[in-house]
Amino acid sequence: MTDDRYNFGRDVLGPVVALYLLRLYGHAVYFEEKLDAKILFMSRAGIRIRRALETFVRSARLKPLTNADYLWASRFLIAKGTWRRSPDQTLQLILSEFPHGTVGDIVNALFRHNGVPSKIATDPALQRPSGDLVSIVGSSEPLGKTINGALGQDSEAFERYIESLLSHNPRALIVDTGWQATSQRLLAQAFPQADWWGAYFGRIISPDPTKNFDPARVIGLMFNAGKYDPLKPETCLVESRHLIESLFEPHAPSVERILINTNGAAQSPEIDAILADAPTKQSDPLFCGVLDYLDELPHGSGIGALTHEAGTCWKQLAEVIIYPTRKNVNMLRSIERSADFGRNLKVPIVFAAEDRHQWDKPELRVKESLWPSGQIALEYPPEMARVMQSKLHGPSSAIASRLSPRPFLTSTRRGRPAVAVITRTLDRPMFLRRAIESVHSQTFKDFVHVVVNDGGDPELAKSVIAEMTGTGGRVPAGGRNLSVDERNIILVDNVVNRGMEAASNIAIAACESDYIVIHDDDDTWEPTFLERTVSFLDDSKNHLYGGVITKSTYVSEEVTGSGIAIHGRSPYNEWLDSINIMELAQGNVFPPIAFVFRRDVYDNIGRFDERFPVLGDWDFNVRFLAQTDIGIVPEYLANYHHRDRGDITSFGNSVISGRSKHLEFASVVRNKLTRTSVGGQEGSLGALLGIGLHFQDLLRTSRESLAILRTLKTGNTAHLAAQSSESENELAKYKAALEVLASLVNSGDTSTLREIGLRPPNLFGLRRRSHGKISVGQLADRLLSSTRSSSFGVPDSFSEARYLAANPDVAESVRRGVFRSGWEHYTRHGRTENRPLTS
Repeated sequence: MTDDRYNFGRDVLGPVVALYLLRLYGHAVYFEEKLDAKILFMSRAGIRIRRALETFVRSARLKPLTNADYLWASRFLIAKGTWRRSPDQTLQLILSEFPHGTVGDIVNALFRHNGVPSKIATDPALQRPSGDLVSIVGSSEPLGKTINGALGQDSEAFERYIESLLSHNPRALIVDTGWQATSQRLLAQAFPQADWWGAYFGRIISPDPTKNFDPARVIGLMFNAGKYDPLKPETCLVESRHLIESLFEPHAPSVERILINTNGAAQSPEIDAILADAPTKQSDPLFCGVLDYLDELPHGSGIGALTHEAGTCWKQLAEVIIYPTRKNVNMLRSIERSADFGRNLKVPIVFAAEDRHQWDKPELRVKESLWPSGQIALEYPPEMARVMQSKLHGPSSAIASRLSPRPFLTSTRRGRPAVAVITRTLDRPMFLRRAIESVHSQTFKDFVHVVVNDGGDPELAKSVIAEMTGTGGRVPAGGRNLSVDERNIILVDNVVNRGMEAASNIAIAACESDYIVIHDDDDTWEPTFLERTVSFLDDSKNHLYGGVITKSTYVSEEVTGSGIAIHGRSPYNEWLDSINIMELAQGNVFPPIAFVFRRDVYDNIGRFDERFPVLGDWDFNVRFLAQTDIGIVPEYLANYHHRDRGDITSFGNSVISGRSKHLEFASVVRNKLTRTSVGGQEGSLGALLGIGLHFQDLLRTSRESLAILRTLKTGNTAHLAAQSSESENELAKYKAALEVLASLVNSGDTSTLREIGLRPPNLFGLRRRSHGKISVGQLADRLLSSTRSSSFGVPDSFSEARYLAANPDVAESVRRGVFRSGWEHYTRHGRTENRPLTS
């Protein structure tokens, strides 16, 4: 590992640092010769920066600097040293370093070299929050006086030191790693008689304007940025500046005090230890690798050649910092951040395995890590890590051109595929792999699989498809032999994210087929899904159906460090035995993975509405059902997967991680259709959606109550049976009323609507309970009692056979023609006779 770090320092960091030193040298010479400035290498990092610069100057045969010195100071010393001249600025910086500490923490830092004076060691005020320091130092309390006295002594010594350092120069150029010029700002405020400039490896622009010292005097030699920009790989250090800090940080204490010796000169006890720093290949492989590159720098290397080589290395460095592998992290994990400022503390940039007990979840460790991308690499498998790193920083800078669709296998029966399977994906290779296995494991093979990469990294999608098509006979988790032919796959790269509905439309336009189905990358099918649904739609007796669904299974899962963990499976909307427009008006009742539909219906009703980031499928389904019916295959062949545990932010479904959007756009979808309630089909849809909203809660409550009664174990079975029967009757009544209402609205029968007390402009004046307006319960009763209700066909929710079997007298009346159906008898007489409503 030492050799890996050394090679990385020599081969990757070496050219980068060389270009930095070339730019630093140019600025330093200009400031020396043109501006009469003193070049001040600020300890601690400045000591190694100066050593690296001298090595570079010697190798490149440049003229050495003539007016350079060290600035023996840390931010903590400068904060104390500027106390008398800029007390407010000093307090602001000290408090920013101890935001959650106590006054005692600050006092321990101020007096850590000589010990806290006994007269204040037990002062109760030491236990107060750190923010109280402002009032304490402004008071006449013993603690305040002691702090003032200590800061005053530090200030006096530091002022003498700065005056002697700049006695003959009106201008100073501070050389340090960076990043926000805090020390430069403090010095410029306290010592305005000098013109303070700074030349830094990089400048991290802060959104806080108080940290932005005059930009013209803060020089970021390699970058000036507030965040990582893929087009400028050098900005990767915004995400991990600790690599450069550690590279130039000597193994020595920070300079936190200046003393006046017997000759009246200022000096620091820490100077000798810093100058004694002697890095070796074993103790500092990165820095020694850099030094060796600088020492071997070819004579005459010009700025062009150096810039070119550094440019290549910057891309490599950005890849390591932004998208690190576990190997990269293990190579650099020894890097630590010095939490100085009066504290002896080293903070690792990632949490090692033995340290992870302090954070109970991977996402918390990533959040708290100094190198989040590195922590992600340690916590998750490689392809999962790449996805999360991409979400953290944006996609890779690699951009692929749009792919030309490959010709698919010719259908044996139509000349075009029977089904277009549309898979929308975005940087989720582990899900895409599972989706491809699901599609290509189907027993029905007459399909084209369109994978639309909606703005993610195209290389991820291409690599998964290449993997799946490059090795015939792959065996998926279920044990079935899998043969994926690339001629069955079309890959469409959107380049930029267009959203789920736009992705569907783009993919559908990229292929031909008789039928269409949306198979998102995170859902799956049972092997016979396409066989059963296509058979249904191909059957001539089902020609009136524009689409078909199967029953669905809810799959609870979680993305873990070892892959996807399945926690449970249960029926999804198990009550669903038919698709009627009134129930769909309440909300979406089936997932896209379960729905196969005819392309000509899609063409007729219009595409998916691209304005909706979520629930576009519900809007499409409502418009679909307003034109034609949807059949059902009562088998659980579609698997609707939900990441409802663990990290739902990175890998959640839109219905889980985007729950607030679903709530918002539920209203948007309803409002869209309701605004057009001025007649015609769209007007009917608006009415249905408005009333459906009121029925939704009652139906949900009835279903939940019925489920509880069916599963409850108790000895009072007779009582439970009565309650269960009552709940079933109530549920069936509401479903029947909804279907009658749907028939009335769709037929434009406003006279019956008026008869039951509703007027189309006031359809939303319903109440859950009656308070002067029609309640939902009253509406259901009125609908079933209306003169027209029995003139419509028997609704799906009413079991004609069961009703006639339970009521032989009614069956006889129907046989003799007194009633056209058991449903007509129920709506005219059965309800008032308390005959059970069957379903």
